[in-house]
Amino acid sequence: MASMNWSDKYKSASEVKAHFRHNEKDERMKIKNPQNFHIDKSKTHLNFSICNRSYEERCMIYDKAVAYAEQMSHTETYVIKKGKNASKTMTRTKTGMKKDTVTCLGLETAAPAGLSVSQYEKWAKRVHEIACEFFGADNVIDTDGHFDEIHLYRDPVKKEYVWSRFHIHTSILPRRADGSFCSRSIAKLCFSMIMTEHLPLGLEHAQKKLSEITVSDIVRKYKQPVVIADRIREEIVMLAPKLHDILKGK
Repeated sequence: MASMNWSDKYKSASEVKAHFRHNEKDERMKIKNPQNFHIDKSKTHLNFSICNRSYEERCMIYDKAVAYAEQMSHTETYVIKKGKNASKTMTRTKTGMKKDTVTCLGLETAAPAGLSVSQYEKWAKRVHEIACEFFGADNVIDTDGHFDEIHLYRDPVKKEYVWSRFHIHTSILPRRADGSFCSRSIAKLCFSMIMTEHLPLGLEHAQKKLSEITVSDIVRKYKQPVVIADRIREEIVMLAPKLHDILKGK
């Protein structure tokens, strides 16, 4: 089974573009002394990307998305104090994004244990396709495979040194259908649960119906309150038909 985690969320353009530089192979090749000591520069040439987009192309897509969102309006709520114990809640409409808006998400997925090296790129392409179907192809910047970060580490359970698994990074613009940015934690959790628990991610079809998951499963496995678990359950059931079609290649 593959493992997956949201490696980070980025707000400013400088954060996002630093993320792009870290992932894109040609930009990575330019770095003489990487801060990440796990990066083996002798293997960086083996890295690949599914869309094969350059750093400049990624920045162009991102900049256009942000420029479009900046033209949109949003509603802000604020409170006006009226005396010692009185206040009034007001709303106002403003143009542009909020300062704390998350504009890019980093998704890191490790290859399933036992997957052969010859299948890495095919597997990465499949994960990328599913991400495109889930978030929209226009919102998935690229998926990068990093051979140069495979390294030895001490397993705390086995108490011995083992090789880390090959992994990929997918850069996602968390946008609504209207082009505005919205990074919803529940949507991310749903996707993570679906991908890690219900998809083998080894190029096969799902082995369990998504609709079979229960609220108690979510509470027990993911330590979520019942109220949140109920909302997650509803969203998963709603997404289940679409995701099963994706898996079947429809």
